[in-house]
Amino acid sequence: MEGGAGDEMAPYRAEFVPGYSLPRASCITSLDFPKLLSPETIWVETWALDMPCDENEISMPARLSIASACSALENFRLDLVDEIPSSEPNMRSTWRTAAAQGFSQLPRTIKDMTLYRGDSGRLDESAKQLQMFSMQLRHLRIESLEILRGLFCPDGLGLPIEAHWPYLETLHLKDQYYVTPPFHGELQPAYDLIRERYLNKLYTNLGHAAQKMPCLKSVILTFRNLDHELELSIKNKRYNLTLCVMDNYQPSHEFLEAWKVPGESLQPCINKFWRETTYPSWPPS
Repeated sequence: MEGGAGDEMAPYRAEFVPGYSLPRASCITSLDFPKLLSPETIWVETWALDMPCDENEISMPARLSIASACSALENFRLDLVDEIPSSEPNMRSTWRTAAAQGFSQLPRTIKDMTLYRGDSGRLDESAKQLQMFSMQLRHLRIESLEILRGLFCPDGLGLPIEAHWPYLETLHLKDQYYVTPPFHGELQPAYDLIRERYLNKLYTNLGHAAQKMPCLKSVILTFRNLDHELELSIKNKRYNLTLCVMDNYQPSHEFLEAWKVPGESLQPCINKFWRETTYPSWPPS
């Protein structure tokens, strides 16, 4: 939305009145907030254009408040869109604080969570609360977001002692968004190095966290704007780790150690861009 002087403005999102307490609901086990679209006539000079517009939009903190009031909630889908421009720092700070508080108040009955954005965004302050909350989940899916490398392993090799995901079976991080630096052709080698370091750190952190997931059955990591993939799946009663090695990427020693790759070597599979290894059980001994 644009203001009269061309300044970017945050779109309206409904909020609860401060101090309002929602009644508890024990009959709701699954919750989503789908968008409702209706035609809106937009006049462009001398002709009309019918465009779909969002209706009944409420803020993410309000959605989290509703979810927190559902004491039997098991399955929760949440769009993390905020659309608050950087020109509104106070509003963004208030929104993020409220969102982080909302995550901390979600019911412990939730076992299946999907977080997504229609456009690309990132997990920021909410990531800290999400890491703690994810330790109770069986299934976690994060779609179309920039995954911070510290989401599951905050300081690289050193997982905090309490970091443990005893129930997690599914971890799908699909269409993740890699934020590329401004491109200058003559600096291509530097950008390649930045991308490689990013991937190594992300893969390594994820590998260390995966060792703390004894019930793990499926891991998928894909990117919206990078031709790289990682997948852990069960095939023929064995755990199979596959990795796409596009753009001359080679897994680092830290990656191989984090995933406890047998012999510290991934074997070719499918075609020249893929490598794999197998484990008899998970986590590997």
